[in-house]
Amino acid sequence: MAAGIGLDVSNAESDISAEQALVDRADQARESVSGVSVDEEMISLITQQQAYQAAARLVNVADSMMQEMLGMLG
Repeated sequence: MAAGIGLDVSNAESDISAEQALVDRADQARESVSGVSVDEEMISLITQQQAYQAAARLVNVADSMMQEMLGMLG
């Protein structure tokens, strides 16, 4: 009886190991299809930040020009 229980435990542990391997493979396959590259995301964020900074400078220049024009008129 004890040997039977030991065999059942051993079989259950083997089944768990096999199923975990399948889960790991499925996770890896999912990650490879839908995974996000951190480097690509960082490049995208830097590009957007630079575009925002350029737009802010443009608004500042336009504001300065308007202030100068209003100063000339007034």
